[in-house]
Amino acid sequence: MDEFAFKSAAQLVEDIRKGRISSLELLELYIKRTERFNPQLNAVVSEDLECAREKATAADDAIARGEGIGRLHGLPVTIKDTIEVEGMPCTSGSP
Repeated sequence: MDEFAFKSAAQLVEDIRKGRISSLELLELYIKRTERFNPQLNAVVSEDLECAREKATAADDAIARGEGIGRLHGLPVTIKDTIEVEGMPCTSGSP
């Protein structure tokens, strides 16, 4: 599964579309990597893993139904905490 960790976004989306990995599987891979490396890096300051898992499952379900998908459909992402996201903290550079 680690072979997916360093692929480009375009390669990962293609893997999701072709069924080589699901959005949920890819998300879980990155969650495990975050759990492993983030204590030393402190790069991810907040998470909403329940929501992420729900969205990954919904992305997989849409693919299974044959629904049209966008260019980054199902790809897990992190969003900098200075960007306002509903339900998440936005620090805007404050400690």
